Amino acid sequence: MSNQKTEKLGLKKSLSYGMGAIGEGIGYNFFYSYFIFFMINIAGVNPAVAGTVSLIAVFWDAVTDPIIGSMSDRCRSKRGRRTPFIKYGSIFLGISLALMFINIDLPAGAKVVYYILINIAYWTFLTSAVIPHIALGSELTDDFEERTTLRTCANFLMNIGMLIAISGSLMIVQFFAKIFGSESLGWTATGVLFAVIIVFVYNFCCFSVRNFEPENPNLAEGYVPEKLSLSSVFSSYLQALKVKPFNKLLIITFCVNFAVGVGSSLMIFLYTYVFRYSENKTSFMLLITTLFLLLTTVLAGVFANKFGKKQMMIGGMICYTACYLIMAVLPAGDFTAYLYILFYGIGNATYWTLIYSMSYDTALIEKFKSGNSPDGLYTSMIGFFMKAGSAIGMWITGIVLSAIGFNAEAAEQAADTIANLKLAFGIIPAVILAVAVIAAIAYSLTKEKYALLLTAAEAKENGVEYRVEGLERVL
Repeated sequence: MSNQKTEKLGLKKSLSYGMGAIGEGIGYNFFYSYFIFFMINIAGVNPAVAGTVSLIAVFWDAVTDPIIGSMSDRCRSKRGRRTPFIKYGSIFLGISLALMFINIDLPAGAKVVYYILINIAYWTFLTSAVIPHIALGSELTDDFEERTTLRTCANFLMNIGMLIAISGSLMIVQFFAKIFGSESLGWTATGVLFAVIIVFVYNFCCFSVRNFEPENPNLAEGYVPEKLSLSSVFSSYLQALKVKPFNKLLIITFCVNFAVGVGSSLMIFLYTYVFRYSENKTSFMLLITTLFLLLTTVLAGVFANKFGKKQMMIGGMICYTACYLIMAVLPAGDFTAYLYILFYGIGNATYWTLIYSMSYDTALIEKFKSGNSPDGLYTSMIGFFMKAGSAIGMWITGIVLSAIGFNAEAAEQAADTIANLKLAFGIIPAVILAVAVIAAIAYSLTKEKYALLLTAAEAKENGVEYRVEGLERVL
């Protein structure tokens, strides 16, 4: 039984669905951009330990991703497969975010344990909201181009969340710091504010889609979903890894998010110590970056529909690689920073606009082969590789900061430290992103191949003869 919609959604419905992505944008970017900075500069945690805290928590979340995705695929709620997870997951996500940015007064060892436990809770509940929300998009339409439009709307709104989290955070922290009398409480109040926003936007999404969310296919008469177990999740995981177009997306995802883990964590250090920007100038540069992402997100969706998702992904990964090489090679200054923003905006927007749309497309391969719709599993696997990449990147960030002799208590950093910080920011992400370029070139599920596959899948589902000529590389 198919539960996907074939009629056009329209802009209003796409935006209603996309509202939840604001919470995703805040949740990811506030953590990636400021949590290591908060632990080192506010909570007084050793840089290498701070990176390890992030590594442990995000790896835990990466392990739970496929489990939550599979639970969502098997959910038998009358309210749908996805919205119950989104609604309640976002509430606990908000609570854990509020607790995460507290400079708790504990001995050093106990403080580290506290941040590990809160991070584990945070990432578990973030997954509980994000994975089902993204998977819901695949159920709203099976049209190749409209999926790109849907994800363009979601990514645009996710960048609004990014704008709030990255560009607004330092100003909001300072605002609350003046009210409460300390920078530490400023961070705590900012965490509480973002928690409230996240809970609101995800629940607004659930309320808005209630009239056009597909019926839960797991409630069909006579249908019994496969019982959830670790072995069944692991088996499904291995099966998905054999889908060649999908495993290329996983490689791209790992590489991009490794670069995000390094780049986002080091960016504030780079602007502060290498470019010598003030907090206001840093906030301004982050604002410009995010505003440009809003523009490139729309353009990425338009160009992908015009020229093809594969072609756009290749170009985006080339630009992503170039932005970090620019930082490594050119001298620190406004020209370098703006040139970086130009190429970064194209690469980042391309990845986030297309990755889930392309994942939706590849899930059709498994549906054709087995009759199952593994949208939640595929989305969670993207999440697994995303978080594994970013966790390793953030872990390496902590090690790099220690290795180059960074001292958070020093007013001035040594010249060698500053030079090595700039090189690390540029070279490490560029090398790994070059692998993403190769994976994008090898991706085989084009628009034409998808049309052939969709026709064959529908014919097979209806019990009529179907053809697979031209799909050899895909299948």
